[in-house]
Amino acid sequence: MKQAILQLLVSSSIWTSLRPSSAQTSNIDYVAPAITPTELQVLRASSGSPTQLEWATIATGGGTVTSIAVTAPANEFNVTGSPISSSGTIALAWKNQAQNTVFAAPVGGAGAPSFRSLIPADIPALDTAKISTGIFDIARIPVGTTSSTVAAGNDSRFHQQNTASPCQNGKIVR
Repeated sequence: MKQAILQLLVSSSIWTSLRPSSAQTSNIDYVAPAITPTELQVLRASSGSPTQLEWATIATGGGTVTSIAVTAPANEFNVTGSPISSSGTIALAWKNQAQNTVFAAPVGGAGAPSFRSLIPADIPALDTAKISTGIFDIARIPVGTTSSTVAAGNDSRFHQQNTASPCQNGKIVR
């Protein structure tokens, strides 16, 4: 037997086709309904017998909503237009916050974010190579030496040294 395809023609070059699955391992015999569909009906398998097809009405609604409302965190949002009982628009707007605050999780652990002051623990340690602009205050430059770094900063020992310049009139002197 040859594989068959059911084609529903719209025109000589446009059609919709229905073909069996290549995974099908046995015959399936669908039984079409004996009645004509009405508006907004679709063909579906009957819940009593999956090979018995029937016309079913598409649900166009299912109930009535008499009121809808929105709630939001009162410290962060202004809610307007709520509740709606027939038609309208609900709007959310950020409330003004104190300056120098950030929207972040609670200090010291996980939790719902809120507006609060930024603390040093909020900022990760950054290598100075990642700081590409700005001016360091003299108080931020390290003082003294470490095993791999010498920094002048506000270390007065470096200001007191009188080092002769190896340059004279723009030329290096040896």
